[in-house]
Amino acid sequence: MGSYILKSILKNYEQELCDKVFKYELNNKFLIDLVFLKENFCHLLGLQHLYKNDNRYLGISGYQLIVNEEITIKSMKNHNDAIGN
Repeated sequence: MGSYILKSILKNYEQELCDKVFKYELNNKFLIDLVFLKENFCHLLGLQHLYKNDNRYLGISGYQLIVNEEITIKSMKNHNDAIGN
């Protein structure tokens, strides 16, 4: 069940946000282009805080671990329990 939830979030992220440009104009006329990439998904989940100093869980490698179901909600909970948080 845990892998389904995380993969469902990833699928939605890919379909709704990835490779699209969202343009915003701030009050001071400053323009911002916001782009979501699949390699940023782990950062948006905050995995850098859970898997400190372990780059395997970040960027495209972390994305691939989610796709391959090596990172799941259950594995994140287990890791968090193991480090005492």
